[in-house]
Amino acid sequence: MKKELVVITGGNSGLGLEITKLFSKKFNVLVIARTKRDEIHNVFYEYGDISNKNL
Repeated sequence: MKKELVVITGGNSGLGLEITKLFSKKFNVLVIARTKRDEIHNVFYEYGDISNKNL
């Protein structure tokens, strides 16, 4: 059975990081963030700034 994918923006610190950790226990998580973070199991990273439509 495949795990569903959850997308979180700003999941590298604070509340976003804690939400990322919780969701990664049951789902695959895609974090879109401006800075790099240590890898977490079931978490994939895409680096960028979603407020910049030119990226």
